Amino acid sequence: DATAWRCAAAGAAAGGFVGVVPGTLLARYAPTACR
Repeated sequence: DATAWRCAAAGAAAGGFVGVVPGTLLARYAPTACR
């Protein structure tokens, strides 16, 4: 979903979303809850 996608930011842990590969979105642009 959109939240999972936004949380898959570069440098952010994607452990909460199985199958989500860290993306290229900078961590500072990710939602606070995802940091």
